[in-house]
Amino acid sequence: MKLIAIDNTELSEYSISLLNRCYIHTVNNFLNEKTEKLKNILNLKEEQVDDLKKLLRQRFGPTKIKLAQLYSRWESNGCLYKTGISNLDSMLGGESLQSGSVWEMCGPSGVGKTQWALSVAINFVISKGLQVLYIDTKLDLSAIRIKQMLQSRYMINAEMHAGIMQLIKVERCLSAQGVINMLENFEREIEYKNPRVMKTNLIIIDSLPAVWLLLKANEDCLSGKWLLSRLNNLIYKLAQKYYVAIIIINLSVPIIADGQLNKNFNRTQHGEENDDLYGENAYSQEIILAQYGKLRPMLGRYWQSIPRLRLSLDYGSKMPDEDVTLRYIRILNSCYTTINLKCPVHLTAKGII
Repeated sequence: MKLIAIDNTELSEYSISLLNRCYIHTVNNFLNEKTEKLKNILNLKEEQVDDLKKLLRQRFGPTKIKLAQLYSRWESNGCLYKTGISNLDSMLGGESLQSGSVWEMCGPSGVGKTQWALSVAINFVISKGLQVLYIDTKLDLSAIRIKQMLQSRYMINAEMHAGIMQLIKVERCLSAQGVINMLENFEREIEYKNPRVMKTNLIIIDSLPAVWLLLKANEDCLSGKWLLSRLNNLIYKLAQKYYVAIIIINLSVPIIADGQLNKNFNRTQHGEENDDLYGENAYSQEIILAQYGKLRPMLGRYWQSIPRLRLSLDYGSKMPDEDVTLRYIRILNSCYTTINLKCPVHLTAKGII
């Protein structure tokens, strides 16, 4: 910023002209110049020059703010969403769902991943009043189930059910390319500042394997890799540029036996490791053995490092005398917090609580 005269200070119009003769034209020039030189130019005492610098910093410099104040302001502005699942939010602390989050929830088939995703979507709409884009690739999302979950929550007035369901925008998709096209269209609508899309702050994709496994055949393998790379670029652009939170549902599959594992990881004749994007050899031996338990997420080695937070939803116990509604959410990988933490949740008529 250009230097200007300030009333009731030594920085008068005459002082500005003296400084300009010495090629000091801006506030930044003045602050970066040595005090001794400024003292000689303006014929001032050292204390007076220091006072001028302090005044310019106060008026034109950056405002200092403590981290706690910044977090409080950030939370009050609605950037910290949370999942609405108390045990999960307590485990994640300040790193719960927020604007720009890129999460993955994985788990075995039938464990309740879709119910968890619907619970997060409903809680998000209720707490923030913002839209959710729910991309359904399995074609099994039921509006009846959403309505049942809302009806089971007695604290929610029945007149609000339709409004809540209206804010969960469900789009069905049958292919990996379709998911890419949908996200690209969403990005274009944001750039055009479409008011309907601008209110969407959470995207849930349920699930990736349902469409990406269609590209498992050798002739489509490179296409699958390219589309997965394109998906990575899109979700991080939406997260970092437009601050949209993104949750991806993935499937966990059994880890293969050590003998088959070693066989699959023999090097090729060119000295490169096999890299089947979706197959059993999609992870290195060290990565697989480091995974907790006997399951691993699908989509392979490339996808392993994409989500900033990877959670798993696991059964509590399959014993007949145990609570069949019990599930555990575990942190598998995280850029934010300690891994291998877990918390109990329950699968109920209200969803995951």
